[in-house]
Amino acid sequence: MRVMSAEMSLRDHFNELRTRILHIALSVIILTAFCMSFGLKPLIVNPNDFGFGMLAGDSTSPASKNNTTSLRLLYPYPDPLNNIAVQLTSYMKNTLLPPEVQLIQTAPGQAFFSQIYVSMLIGIICSIPIIVREIFGFVSPAVDWENWNTLYVSTHSIPLYCWHSVLLYSSNSIYARFSI
Repeated sequence: MRVMSAEMSLRDHFNELRTRILHIALSVIILTAFCMSFGLKPLIVNPNDFGFGMLAGDSTSPASKNNTTSLRLLYPYPDPLNNIAVQLTSYMKNTLLPPEVQLIQTAPGQAFFSQIYVSMLIGIICSIPIIVREIFGFVSPAVDWENWNTLYVSTHSIPLYCWHSVLLYSSNSIYARFSI
């Protein structure tokens, strides 16, 4: 993060804004390309194989011999045809849609563009920490930290806003359920 002087020209502000927007765009593009070219493959690990099976208790008890806990880890592997976007789309299709509903393709290339859209959404969501850091880094020199109570109140109003959004959505859902 660059330390700014007390006085910056308009050109300096635009240059800094350009570099921060470039950082945001690069992070989204890199994560989108990663989602388009890599898939997730499960790796099943048994902790007993590495000596971590018996952390507490006697290893000769019958309960410890039947300990079949395993850990499922996902690791990326290069597979552009079964990438993360395709895996997420098929997971949502299998869990959210009723079995009699089929996903159809109404235009040539629509399946490919849906993979791009899902990958871009994953890239944007995963790069939110970088986006927030860059926005905060650009705005923080202009904030008067002597009077930060205004910022404190505004940051604490965000969870309150989210809580009210959830309450309003759920009350509207209940109303819609019983009004039909």
